[in-house]
Amino acid sequence: MTPATAQTRTDVQGRFSFSNLQPRQYTLIAESAGASGTEFAFATATIAGEDVTGLSLTLAPGSTVS
Repeated sequence: MTPATAQTRTDVQGRFSFSNLQPRQYTLIAESAGASGTEFAFATATIAGEDVTGLSLTLAPGSTVS
């Protein structure tokens, strides 16, 4: 299976979303570059046609989630 890449940003409350993802397992990587260096957080989610909620990645506000 060919890897797919998508990118989004958090809103002011730290929420993020992706649209139109194909059913499969995804690895989420969150990145935040700040004064103390770059921080990373990882999570895995399986998308099977339904909404996935409650997935949490902890980083500074304004981080990029890919």
